[in-house]
Amino acid sequence: MGVGVEVVEQMATYYVRQSGSDANNGTSPATAWRTLGRALGSGSPVVGGDTVYVGAGTYRETVTVGINPTSQVTLIGDVSGAYTGDAGPVVWSGYTAGDTAASSTSPLVHFQNAGNFTFEGLIWQSGRSGPWAKYGGGNGYVFRRCAFYGPELTGVWISADRGGGGPWNLVFDRCVFGPGGGPTLIELTLNRGTTANDLRFLNCLFLFTAAKCLRFFSSGTTGSVGGQILIEGCTFVGAADGLEGCISTNGAGMTGLVVVRGCVFHVRGVALYAGAAGDIVENYNVFYTSSPRTNVTAGANSRVMNTAATYFGLLDAALGFTTPYPPFTPVAGSPLLGFAATTTSTVDGADRPRPSGGPNGPAAGWVELHDHGVPSSAANADGGTGRALELTGRQDYQLLVPVDPVPTTVSVKVRWDANHGDTNPPQAQLLPAPELGYAGQTITATAPGTNYQTLTFTTFTPTQKGIVVLRLLSRAASATGKAWFDTVTVT
Repeated sequence: MGVGVEVVEQMATYYVRQSGSDANNGTSPATAWRTLGRALGSGSPVVGGDTVYVGAGTYRETVTVGINPTSQVTLIGDVSGAYTGDAGPVVWSGYTAGDTAASSTSPLVHFQNAGNFTFEGLIWQSGRSGPWAKYGGGNGYVFRRCAFYGPELTGVWISADRGGGGPWNLVFDRCVFGPGGGPTLIELTLNRGTTANDLRFLNCLFLFTAAKCLRFFSSGTTGSVGGQILIEGCTFVGAADGLEGCISTNGAGMTGLVVVRGCVFHVRGVALYAGAAGDIVENYNVFYTSSPRTNVTAGANSRVMNTAATYFGLLDAALGFTTPYPPFTPVAGSPLLGFAATTTSTVDGADRPRPSGGPNGPAAGWVELHDHGVPSSAANADGGTGRALELTGRQDYQLLVPVDPVPTTVSVKVRWDANHGDTNPPQAQLLPAPELGYAGQTITATAPGTNYQTLTFTTFTPTQKGIVVLRLLSRAASATGKAWFDTVTVT
């Protein structure tokens, strides 16, 4: 009787660096490839489940994908340098002959019919008149923490469609879209009769000069488009002064397809335009525009504002802030705060906890309000003297902790009141620092919170001198619930 042997394929890791060579095997930083085309093009050994780390620098190339993975391939811009040794921005540029020379008219990446790709931490700079991506019949694309700079003469996306009628399964998560030329920033065509045209735009920032930002078509002659387009926790700033406005639908069979939730619109024209009544469902949105909706029923919890919107992140230096905020971060007391929309994401566009916002509650838009703790009274401090950090409602606060390459132990004390509650006690986190060889840790306090308790992280040894981030979280059940953090020690 024969004995069966199961062969398990191991996931591989590859590297691309400016100092590499495509003649290398790509399996270590020392033997890295030089180009993205070597990793994704014809003849690449990369298969589903593999990860490719890309070191800092500008990669001036257009790539036709020559692999067809059956599971996700992940390509990560190694901005920290933890994996490749090269820290800094990772730019994929269509200006193949240099920033001051004529750009390529080809897309940065032509997927053909291949799918199952995740891209993280990349800056995409398409050419003067070419899109940054072109698609065939594949699906299963994720773009996470990426920045997109569109071409000067056309939109970022030009009438991309499903070709053979398959589903999209496309996610943009925590991305920033810069201005691009042409009438439309992103234009997608979906085929009727399919059952899973799922697209998600989560916690993204759109800065656009186009007349239209997101435009969705349906093609074909029968059936419905199917699936869902979810646009959640995004901020739109731009013109939107065309007939169809910022987000629009066009074509039959799209009833209820587009869901817009927890977004902020600072646009000159129409924010939401439905080609047919019922195409777009909206709620928990904030509109700073003269025309918020056309053919769209107003959400019960949405707001059309005639009050001033004040943000951090735009004038930080002029106002004297030493720590910059992401653009369009709401200030305390902002009318953007106080929304209770159900969110898909547990983090916002700045990779910080969502919901947050303190006593005023969570915010609409791509980022929440963070780092807004205040000094407590002495009565609430550890030992009854001095001052603790007081966090009210759902809030998080980050501290930078310098460390040396020696065994290091970090601890912090915490207590909380009855309004905070014991269901979800406060937490302390040391965030991962891969450039220091540290994987991170989360400690949850133990109820009850009547007295101060010490949260001590497991001792770790950084691989080099650097900074770790200590994040303190109030997870109050009530907007008035308070948590106090005090006595941070590093030994």
